[in-house]
Formats: sequence, C-alpha cells, structure tokens
Amino acid sequence: KDALTDTLVTKMRTKFADESDDVAAIIADEVAGFMSLTGSVKDSDIASLEGRIRDRVLGAKSAARRYKGPVNDEWAEISAFVAEEGVRLEAEKKTKIA
Repeated sequence: KDALTDTLVTKMRTKFADESDDVAAIIADEVAGFMSLTGSVKDSDIASLEGRIRDRVLGAKSAARRYKGPVNDEWAEISAFVAEEGVRLEAEKKTKIA
C-alpha cells in the first residue's frame, strides 16, 4: 500500500507540475486520505482524487471525500446498507411532502 501511495503522489505531482510546498502538501494529504479510505485504483476513483486536488489547488470549495472503501466484514456491510437505506428513505419522504 505504501508503494501505491508513493506512486500516486509522484503521478499527481507530475500531473499538476507545481513544485511549491503548498501543492505538495495538498497532494500528500489528499492521496493519504484516498488510500486510507480505499485502495482502489479504478479510473473513476483516480479521477475523483485528481478533481479534489485540483479544487484545493485552485482554492475552490471541494466536496467531501466520497471514495467507497472496501467492506472488511459483515457488520460493516450491514451498517453501510442501513445508512444508505436511511438516506434513501429520507429523500423519498421529502419528495412525497413536496
């Protein structure tokens, strides 16, 4: 995982081609957060990571991290399902009211 983290940091630093310490810190922070939530290297996840870095570098407001990490056990999977279902039911309730 550390090798993948280092590779992603290097790739992002090359992509953003800015040698300032601020940009390097943003990249390191976002990649570390990305790797702590997911080990995925799907194109869509990498694109989300690039977008978050770009937003922070440009000073734009960035959305919350939404990388879906791997589920490690059944209880975590059940908890994730219950949370998602609660959000869905709440949205459904709001649309009925409106």
